Parts: sequence; structure tokens; C-alpha cells
Amino acid sequence: MENEQSPIPLCVALLLVGYFHHTITETEQEELDTWINESVENQQVFENCLEMTLQPYIPNELDKEKEELIKEQEEMDNYLPHIADLIMKHMKNNIRPKEEQELKDWRELSPANEELFNSIPKTSNMEEIFKWIYSRFWQSSSEPRLN
Repeated sequence: MENEQSPIPLCVALLLVGYFHHTITETEQEELDTWINESVENQQVFENCLEMTLQPYIPNELDKEKEELIKEQEEMDNYLPHIADLIMKHMKNNIRPKEEQELKDWRELSPANEELFNSIPKTSNMEEIFKWIYSRFWQSSSEPRLN
């Protein structure tokens, strides 16, 4: 039990966070310096924190999975406008064969895609179709929903 350290007071922990994020004020820096100089144990705690911040970051498996999910989401965010554009071209009868095939592949990817495609309003008003498509792809869209 000799090596057991007392817990760091919350106010000191906040000062340490501020110090390492470079957001600490002069007054807070003085408070932290005072705390560090109060004891050898406090100096050791500060040095340990400093060493941890200087160690190279080595991503673990969880970090890699998170990065992959973020990448997939970014790809989807880029992909959905493309699909919306293909749907618009299809509705205008202004779609190239390669694009038509890509749209067909997307429709066949899942029943939800096919259902979405088949529920597009039958109208010649392209602005209405455009708003409808984007409201379906982005549920949080500020555009009004068209039925």
C-alpha cells in the first residue's frame, strides 16, 4: 500500500486538463504550480501525466473500427447525393445507360431502396421531386415532406 496514491481533487484534474489542452489561464497556471510544488507526490502525478501526453498514440482495435465506421458514413454521405442525382436524371429521362445501370443496381441492393424509388411522386414538377428525394434521404432535412 506504500505506492497507493490519493485521488486527485477535481479542481486539480480540471487544471491539468486545461494545462494539457493549452486553455489554462494565468491564474489557473499559478494554482496548478502551487499544487505541484506542495508535495513530491503531486510532482510525480504531474510528471506521470506529462509522460502520458508525450507517448505516441497507438490506435487499438476499437479505434480502427470507429475509423472504419466514420469512413463508411462519409462515403454514404457522398453516395446519397449521387443516387438522388441519378433519380432526378431518370425522372427527366436524361440518364445515360451507365447511370441507369448504377441506379438499377442501387434499387436491387435492398427492398427499401426499391420501395423508396417506387414511392417517388408521379409529377412533372422537378422541384417537387427534388425536395421529395432529399427529404427521404436526409430525415433531418428542413425541406417540407411531400406525399
